[in-house]
Amino acid sequence: MFLRRLSIRNRILVFATLTGIFALALFGAIGMNAVQRDADRALDERLQLAQLIALHVDDHVAQILAVMKNVAQMDGLDPANGSLATRNEALATLRLTGFFSCHVSVTDQHGIVLASEPNIPALIGSDLSDRPHIAAALQTGEPQISNHYACPFAEIPNNIAFTVPIKNKRGEILGLLNGVTDPSSSTFQFVTGSLPAIEEGHLDIIDSNGIILAGTDGNSVGKPSHHSGLAELIILGQPAIWHNTYTKEGQTQEDSLLVFAPLQNAKWGLIIAQPERVALARVSTLQYQLVIMGLALAFIAIIATFLTAKTITDPIHLLLAATRRLADGDLSTSLPVTGSDELAELGRGFEQMRDKLASWGSELEATVRIRTAELTTLFDISTALRNVGPVDKIFATAITKTMESLQAETGVIFQYDQHTNQMVIHAAQGQLANLLGLRMERAEGICGHVAQTRALYSFPNLATDLHTSEKISPLVRGVKSGMCVPLEARGQLVGALMIACYHSRSFTDSEEHLLIAIADMVAMAVHRAGLFEELEHRVKELDTLFDIGKSLTSTLNIQEILSKVVISACRAIPAEGCWIHLWDEKRKQLVLRAVEGFPSDLVGKFTYQSGEGLTGWVFRKGKTANVPNLASDPNWNHEPHYESALPSKEAKNALVVPLTAGTKTLGVLGIVNKIGADAFSERDLSLVDALAGEVALAIENACLYEDMCALSVETVRSLAVAIDARDPYTRGHSEGVVQFSLCLTRKLGWSKPDLELLEFAALLHDVGKLAVPDYILRKTEPLNDEEWAIIHKHPAQSALIVKPVKSLKRILPWINHHHECWDGSGYPDGLKGKAIPLAARVIAIADAYDAMTTNRPYRQALPSDQACQELKRGAGTQFDPTLVDIFLKDGCVST
Repeated sequence: MFLRRLSIRNRILVFATLTGIFALALFGAIGMNAVQRDADRALDERLQLAQLIALHVDDHVAQILAVMKNVAQMDGLDPANGSLATRNEALATLRLTGFFSCHVSVTDQHGIVLASEPNIPALIGSDLSDRPHIAAALQTGEPQISNHYACPFAEIPNNIAFTVPIKNKRGEILGLLNGVTDPSSSTFQFVTGSLPAIEEGHLDIIDSNGIILAGTDGNSVGKPSHHSGLAELIILGQPAIWHNTYTKEGQTQEDSLLVFAPLQNAKWGLIIAQPERVALARVSTLQYQLVIMGLALAFIAIIATFLTAKTITDPIHLLLAATRRLADGDLSTSLPVTGSDELAELGRGFEQMRDKLASWGSELEATVRIRTAELTTLFDISTALRNVGPVDKIFATAITKTMESLQAETGVIFQYDQHTNQMVIHAAQGQLANLLGLRMERAEGICGHVAQTRALYSFPNLATDLHTSEKISPLVRGVKSGMCVPLEARGQLVGALMIACYHSRSFTDSEEHLLIAIADMVAMAVHRAGLFEELEHRVKELDTLFDIGKSLTSTLNIQEILSKVVISACRAIPAEGCWIHLWDEKRKQLVLRAVEGFPSDLVGKFTYQSGEGLTGWVFRKGKTANVPNLASDPNWNHEPHYESALPSKEAKNALVVPLTAGTKTLGVLGIVNKIGADAFSERDLSLVDALAGEVALAIENACLYEDMCALSVETVRSLAVAIDARDPYTRGHSEGVVQFSLCLTRKLGWSKPDLELLEFAALLHDVGKLAVPDYILRKTEPLNDEEWAIIHKHPAQSALIVKPVKSLKRILPWINHHHECWDGSGYPDGLKGKAIPLAARVIAIADAYDAMTTNRPYRQALPSDQACQELKRGAGTQFDPTLVDIFLKDGCVST
């Protein structure tokens, strides 16, 4: 009824107004829904960003722990009893990672520091067991990462520690590896390098105490975070996002958006704080646009009321329908634009906005797609190369992944051979696979060009490129555009990586950057593989030499020694066969004494003159012969019997070394047919040379033992002189012990026959050290348990050597017990007091005084008065107190 009383114009006005109100309400609802979705999307993106960065930091933490675990598993790394060299190598390896800017250290199973790199005297001997991460590692046996703390032994007391237990094969904790770094230092780049700049905000790594470990604001490192409740979130290990209002460093208080993501490998968390006006700027912009659009529609609706129904309502309805589709994201919508009035201009403005949004969206989508593909490729290659493996496997994986990521159709990887100064193709796919194994000079071809310039090189046609080597040009016809980039690790050339297509194309800057990044990852993987391979070889070589040396010191029987050596040599290299010829001085021939891989009945049957055959040639020249092809060696023609005795019936290659003790060549050790290779390597040669030295020494010692059994009493003094001459530090020691022993026993009134026997006992008391390896006698560092066990055997070994001489039977207990102590703590039998033979007690005092007053590898000689004080201190515990008193007071020494 009301509308009937209105004019048509007013009816149109009312209708247009109501329609406009309805349209605005509908547009507002759609817009708010879009705003809400955009806000939710923005929050999800922030949370995903935080989780991605946290995952990246976690991966680096895991790599550091993996390196420390690998070092902790090194053979012989026993903090208390293991090899000092192994311990130092472990500390040096950790230090070389470059991560621990402060220091690395190793502790025993109680948390006591045994060594550090660099050496910090104040740290050595410190008890770290009261530190939470040390105590947790000792209790749980698992790796630990500390919160922020102030290390008293670091130059900057702003530190984080990584701790990994050292365990034996039974899983028992032997000690700890501990690395300390300064999070504000340049070495903490695994965190700060992954933190992007946050517009008007900040990104921090927080420990469970709420202390900032790293962040985009370097000045905040080591300070408490401004945000509360982070410790609880780190403990719960759940991501979170919330709003907060706070004031930072006097700035204006404003609403902020906080995003939190926990780390898995450390009790840390990552937080991103940003003003809501920045974090949700896209949402605010959308709201603003919706308001502007709503006002525009309202204005149009008001103006439309003054126009005719047809000219006003139809365009408005059409425009509203189009804007709804735009609001829903349909950028393909065509707006109805006709005429030249304001409504048409508004429509054209919407079309321009639509076109611009469509263009921006396409560009952004393409950029995101490219960046995502690059990151995915790098992540896949990094994952594939993470575990150290053979170089060939690394190259094969790298060329496959690189060709896939850059859509190449063929490719090769060159490896630089330092020994020949050549580039060798180790991996290839596609048409270039026919070049596999090809060797080129270092400066030859495209690979040589990039090796010289150390820069990426792209080419339009491989076959016709001016840098392409002439010898491969005919083989690469059909290969068109491509790129080649050098492989470098720590400034050293590793090789080159080349990919190409069968058609002409241009490569984008993004593709070039991706290839360079891949090349860096491949080079570092090869570098790590080389280090790992070298480490494995060194450990194996040391283990082999230690085991062989240990077995050689367990016997003085020459035949047993030789049998053990040939077996050990075949296993260590490994090889098909091994033999030992020793020079027989009486027969003037090299006699076969031991074999492995050959029939045992050959022993003693084959002989050579000096210079005859390969064996005789090595003996005469005293030089090692590494023959990769025996068929072409003229000396091998004299030894066909070895080939017929081999299981394979063919001798392909051989490694023959002289057994030399000092300047005397005792014989020859030969190894034939390397298993798994065409020739013996430099590493094999190094191992066999070291083994030959051990064997020669063992043979020499065994020969000395056999000669000793045949000596008469009249040769005792000469033997004692020879024993002392073995070590320049003990030259004259036996004679000194004789003089001091005779002086003391003369004071006791001994008879002349007893004095003569005592003289022999003093001369021969250390003859058992012939069975002790030189490296133990001359070692400057403290001996380990196994080395002490060998030393403790020398009194019994001395008695055993003298035993065949019947005229010296009485002195056997004197020699055997000269290291017994008055309180029963000595060896070998733990005799106490007067249960120790009197002569043994006399020799013990004379031996100790002479040893203290002469130089040793591990110390300088003591003055006489200081040595006398040491004897007094040991009276009643180590020495007979009555004899010490007589020795010092009755003129045997000058005090």
